[in-house]
Amino acid sequence: MSVGPRCGVGECIAAARRIARMTQKELADAAGVSYSMVRAVERGARMPGASVLDAIAAALSVDPARLLGDRGHTDSRVHDEIPEISRVIAAYDLPQDGPARPLDELRATVFEAVDWRVGGQYLRIARKMPGLLDLSARLVELMRWAAPSAEDPLLDAAVAYVRTETFFAARAHEPGLRALEQALDTAPQAPGVTTIAVRGALHMRAAVIAGRARREDAAMLHMGEARRCGDAVPERVYYGTAFGPSSARAHEVSLAVSLGGRHLRRALDIANEWAPRAICPPNDDPASTSK
Repeated sequence: MSVGPRCGVGECIAAARRIARMTQKELADAAGVSYSMVRAVERGARMPGASVLDAIAAALSVDPARLLGDRGHTDSRVHDEIPEISRVIAAYDLPQDGPARPLDELRATVFEAVDWRVGGQYLRIARKMPGLLDLSARLVELMRWAAPSAEDPLLDAAVAYVRTETFFAARAHEPGLRALEQALDTAPQAPGVTTIAVRGALHMRAAVIAGRARREDAAMLHMGEARRCGDAVPERVYYGTAFGPSSARAHEVSLAVSLGGRHLRRALDIANEWAPRAICPPNDDPASTSK
């Protein structure tokens, strides 16, 4: 069951609650709201305020935006945060005077932001992490500028993965494929779970963008490598990107559907032989979203 973008708020909350296998009472307790409130909201008798909606969303581990049936309302809540995001990005190298946050606190905040991004909780990011939404091309350039300072070649590969979003947005699929293949050429090839996963994620994304470019041979080649890497590592988040056997197969199904024709049989074959885990990181393949 999925939370549809056209359902009402109450319907979306009820659907998300069932996916989470929670009762109305359990949701009320987890969110810190009354049982009668949850019942009234789900049947459409009451409209939750922002604080109640946020509490319910947190209890369900979803972004508040996913519970709003009116996409226009959702978009307006996100865009309300854009001026602050723009201000922070513009002055990224001119921080305000004042005490610096401890490194451990900054590290925890970054990990929290990664969890939200993998979970598609973009409204929460917009509110809590100015500088991580909407102005993505500029942010990617800042990431590319900063990554070499870390002296971590796997981080450079992760930035190349994220940069592909700008190519998708511009429909520049051929240059995007070249950028990913260049990243694969320079990425470490030493054995190790993290290295294999990062390379596998690059192959996975290269397969998708090659499919968009109608480069069938390249798409299938990269997808084969992605699946081989996925089968060699556990499913989890590596350098901010979910990867593993489930992620690779989800992308393989998406690619087969995108290519169409004789590849549709492959999508059905995968669906017959494999099912995602009960809890699986969201598929961030742009081919499977409206991005």
